[in-house]
Amino acid sequence: MKFNNLTDEELIRHAYLAQNDLTTTDLERVVVERFEKVLAENTLNAGAIAVLDEFDVNVHTTAGIENLRDGLQFYADFPDGRALLDVLDQFGVFMPDNLHKRLERLDKFDQVMEDLTDPLTTLQSLVTTE
Repeated sequence: MKFNNLTDEELIRHAYLAQNDLTTTDLERVVVERFEKVLAENTLNAGAIAVLDEFDVNVHTTAGIENLRDGLQFYADFPDGRALLDVLDQFGVFMPDNLHKRLERLDKFDQVMEDLTDPLTTLQSLVTTE
């Protein structure tokens, strides 16, 4: 079998399948375990880089370190944050003050509608009652 043609994941699976209690050395076991950990870290790093790319963070500059920290923290705290940001963008909300004003206005509108519910219900009962 040509091991050079295997992916890292396939190589690890093959190494585990090839282990034998009688012939596999402790060194071979440790090397396989460490390689598996390195591969897992690389997979995690690839996911983190995808998130960083989404936030346009340049990890090669020290100026981007704060953005890096904020982007990773945001993603950890709000896994669906991207969808929320897309909705805000769809409604033209780019600043917290703008969002606050819109929410206050919506809250006032809800209060007006709630206040109108009772009089409208009363009027409707008067109209439908014969």
